[in-house]
Amino acid sequence: YSVFLVKCCLCAFCQTAALRFLRSKSVPVSSCVRTRKSQFSKFQMSRQVRRASRDEELMRNHVTFTTWGIKLNKEQYLQRELAIRFQEWTVEQMRTWVLVDDTGALLASCETYRMHSLLHTPEGTSSPGFTEGVASVFVEEALRGRGYASELINGVVAQTLPEGPHAHILYSEVGEKIYHALGFRARPAFER
Repeated sequence: YSVFLVKCCLCAFCQTAALRFLRSKSVPVSSCVRTRKSQFSKFQMSRQVRRASRDEELMRNHVTFTTWGIKLNKEQYLQRELAIRFQEWTVEQMRTWVLVDDTGALLASCETYRMHSLLHTPEGTSSPGFTEGVASVFVEEALRGRGYASELINGVVAQTLPEGPHAHILYSEVGEKIYHALGFRARPAFER
């Protein structure tokens, strides 16, 4: 089962605002959760979270095939992933992130998608902006259980927070516990 999770980035609005994300489907959110920006400014690590190079993106496709290539052979999976990367919307809105160690070895990866959103207040005002959707969080099986996914997500949030998103969102198929510890909160998601 999938869980829709939200991490609000607008501390000043957290107690009074409700977020509504506008995409091809509306995703109403009844409330948002207070998140202190200071927790990200103190974020330090010996490893580095950064944007992936084009070669790293392609390499990650080979690694993720065993987990996400269900019903496709490897060639079909790689072609599909390449086609996705060159769609107009993904070229403009998708970013791939990696967590690397001091030697440059890739420990984890994920993607973010920038989506238009509106912040609605109880007073009836609204503010257009954007929301960062986090997707495809991946750690190779041999490297799991070491906190790399959490470190990656915290790093991505820390690096995108200064850009001013309304929130960071994701759908989780592994449940909400791991993301709850990172400040995300489960919210209802509605399909249209």
